[in-house]
Amino acid sequence: MPATQSLVDLLAAQPNVDTTGWFGKLWGITHELSKKLANRFELKPDGSTEQFADYTSLDGNAKGSLNTFVGPEIDWLVHSHIGNPKHSFTNMHFTVWLGPQTKAPHFGMAMGTMPDIFFYFDYMPRVELLTNPDYLDKYYECARKRCQAARGKRERAETSFCHSPFIQAVRAFAVKIAPSTCHCAPGSFKRWVTICLQPLSMTPLPINKLEARNWS
Repeated sequence: MPATQSLVDLLAAQPNVDTTGWFGKLWGITHELSKKLANRFELKPDGSTEQFADYTSLDGNAKGSLNTFVGPEIDWLVHSHIGNPKHSFTNMHFTVWLGPQTKAPHFGMAMGTMPDIFFYFDYMPRVELLTNPDYLDKYYECARKRCQAARGKRERAETSFCHSPFIQAVRAFAVKIAPSTCHCAPGSFKRWVTICLQPLSMTPLPINKLEARNWS
């Protein structure tokens, strides 16, 4: 069993891998999601992060982008990235923090390279799940079953679908992760993206046909 490695360890072992191609594909997924949400929700840029729309580290070795939005039904939407694709590391975030009009879970997503692909998707609950079983069943059971089915297929066909689990370095993350969370690095991530980005009550869709939904 290989020893657990930190991000620092992984980058030190492979510091100069050109991940530009994968960065473009992953960043493209976040743009697709951003467009779909803009078609569904009324959004406007939040001026507090305007100065960080494009930025560069002091030494010039890393670049990033931070764009945030607000709207009547969305309290906070974050669309960001940071890193250097030509030197192994990139990190992208897409976070949707819904307003009080719905109890549907918030959505958090992180993807990137180190230099292998990693990703983390989560539907973040609005209530304490242990004491609200009806909420748990309504919003999480379908996603749990889909992830379980995907893991079962992996076990039956290890060569065509594999992933390595992500171990949280911070204990608080492990406590707060919801039952629908998908996280891994690296592996056949495209199938996991298809599973995790779907609304909880929808049937699986190909990655290039994901549709915006009304989260009510």
